[in-house]
Amino acid sequence: MATKKITLPDPYAHKTLRSYCTALVRCGAAESLTDARKKARTTIPSEKSIQAEILCYLNEIGFFWKDAAGPYQQRGIPDIVGVLHGRFCAFEVKRPLLGEATPLQERTIQRIQDKGGVAEVVTSVADVRAALEEAHLVPQKEAAR
Repeated sequence: MATKKITLPDPYAHKTLRSYCTALVRCGAAESLTDARKKARTTIPSEKSIQAEILCYLNEIGFFWKDAAGPYQQRGIPDIVGVLHGRFCAFEVKRPLLGEATPLQERTIQRIQDKGGVAEVVTSVADVRAALEEAHLVPQKEAAR
């Protein structure tokens, strides 16, 4: 007997974890909401993979790096920092539906914005593009890339 291939829902198409979990149950990928929550942790892209995609995009248009956390680093600094067209940019990367910035990360982002930098919590390359477009650092056609 052939197994039916299940098409998983796109986590970026959902505003809440509950909505995504409900979609996992409806498509047959999970038997219950509890099972769906466990499944969501493995089907939603990892922060590391999202960071890699974002860095790849950003380094095509500017100079960016992954800030290495360690005992001598200032706490709260966003994951990805760099310069685009002479402007400091910083992005705190979180998993869609699962990740949430800490109060310290939110305050750091606000401080960067207050000083004229571009700083946002992002979950995808599309979020980064939108932030750069809003800051007029990439032309409309680049943002739609």
